[in-house]
Amino acid sequence: MVFTVINGMPIGMLCIYGLTNTIPSVDKKDAAQALLDYTAAKDHLAASIKDAVKEARARCAEIIVYTDCNDAMDDEDRYLVPSMEPCPQTQNLHGARVIQVLEELALIDVWKLKYPGVKAGTFDKEVGGKVVSSHRIDRFYMSGGLIKACGGISNVEMQVATSKMGLSDHHRVIALLLPPAWADVGKRSLAHFSRGSKTRRWRLD
Repeated sequence: MVFTVINGMPIGMLCIYGLTNTIPSVDKKDAAQALLDYTAAKDHLAASIKDAVKEARARCAEIIVYTDCNDAMDDEDRYLVPSMEPCPQTQNLHGARVIQVLEELALIDVWKLKYPGVKAGTFDKEVGGKVVSSHRIDRFYMSGGLIKACGGISNVEMQVATSKMGLSDHHRVIALLLPPAWADVGKRSLAHFSRGSKTRRWRLD
């Protein structure tokens, strides 16, 4: 957890990577140990997230979390292209645990609060160079107090670019806090980050 102060408000910022669901190939005799190690890593990650958030709250700090959780648990967060129908969940143990812990800690999935029922995948699965499914695995979570301090979710902007950016195989995701006191700076920042990319949003029927 990294701490800063913005306009007198202490804020703790945390970046989390949820491991993929791939256990390294090993000899059969080592498979059980590999599974134990993978499970232990999942439990250690969960404990580390809880400790970081506990420290932030002890400092009376609001919280921002970015996570590439490598999992999309809800139907609206994983869908086939172009039909937009839900696709099977990957059952990523690490990613699912990350999401579960953040929700247990009462942190808010900003995209879902701002755009309920809107699909915007951040990672596309391709077959033969063609996108066949999309998954919202890159997310911002915030404490309710931070959203309230901004004047509500209407003053928090989120965008997901329509195309992959640079060397990454993920779509760019941005979250900007735009309380009235920061409006001018926020608008300039939004214009800068939005330059050259369009926002992808598909609303569920």
